[in-house]
Amino acid sequence: MTNKILNIVKGLVYIQIPILFISDLIFQVYKPIKKIDFIIGVHEISSNIYNLKKVINKSKSVNLNPNKYYDYQYDYGLNIKNKYFRFLINLFYSPFLLGYLCNKTNKFIYIWDKGFLIDRSLEFKFLKSKDKKIILFFCGDDIRSPKLSLEYSDNLGVENFLHFVQYDLDIQEKKVKKTAIISDKYGDLIFNFPICQKSYLKKRTYFPTYIYNPRRFNFLDGKFKNIKKFKIVHAPSNPNVKGTNLVREAINQLIVEGYKINYIELQERSNIEVLNELKESHIVLNSFYGLGYTIGTFGVEALANCNCLLTSICSETTYFGNSIILSELNNVCVNTKYWEIQDKLKNLLDNPRKVERYAYLGYNFALENFECRVADLASYL
Repeated sequence: MTNKILNIVKGLVYIQIPILFISDLIFQVYKPIKKIDFIIGVHEISSNIYNLKKVINKSKSVNLNPNKYYDYQYDYGLNIKNKYFRFLINLFYSPFLLGYLCNKTNKFIYIWDKGFLIDRSLEFKFLKSKDKKIILFFCGDDIRSPKLSLEYSDNLGVENFLHFVQYDLDIQEKKVKKTAIISDKYGDLIFNFPICQKSYLKKRTYFPTYIYNPRRFNFLDGKFKNIKKFKIVHAPSNPNVKGTNLVREAINQLIVEGYKINYIELQERSNIEVLNELKESHIVLNSFYGLGYTIGTFGVEALANCNCLLTSICSETTYFGNSIILSELNNVCVNTKYWEIQDKLKNLLDNPRKVERYAYLGYNFALENFECRVADLASYL
């Protein structure tokens, strides 16, 4: 039954194709007056569309799939909460919008594996026929191969968060293989995280630099004065894959041992609510099954609000041609594997000055490397 529904949905692209061609013809005749350099869209993940729009001059943002955790404004999009009604409207609106936008710009930046059309290969083929540039930013499950990722962690002898996911890994494997083939064929520039997003991509990829709004950096040294009880925040987007059960066990054990802790666990909260907690917290517990060189957007938010960050990252010294030396993260974060949460946290609570030192180091590191900067992207885009 599921396959039949998927085939029906995929077949709807043939409704979208004529709408796209008609729209393109209309706007070839009635050309948009104001040209722009980039279109950024179309699926918001961790505020990437919003942040890229802030840093890239002469760009417009498109969000066809609103994220319930963020209340940002985009240049084009559908703010329709009902996903079924939104899908129906997008069926017609998205191809018409694409026909219009391809007459306004020559460069499209895609976040995630979604596009304007249901079939992204047909969309990319159309854009290439118009000699457009296609830039791809991958963020996680959109490109990560379960098979390759599990093989990597098995060789290291450690658990992988994929052991705890609830979706069908075989379906996921087929999906990311197809995504990689399409991306290699049509992508002019591809950004992807190494190791943590092991994929079937064959083209050269670049490490995506985190981009965070400078207005959201807060040097909050006052919260480390006269601490009576450490405030610890854990905000898992998916508790099963972030190690939340292990976090709870560690916290409970430390409380039994007499440590004064104010533990805040945030789930299904808006980004504004999370940021407000980070402004007052001292320690942030992030993800503990990580194998790569990334701390995630939540990790960046924690550092930007002056917190001591515990998270799991790769400890190898590695250069990426277009990025910072990410091994420096070992100096500004407490590299914590899933079996080390209690011990690493206990060590910090026994040494309060360490918490403060990591918070300051992390803040300065984030400000230096993750603040929005046009020059960083300009050389690639």
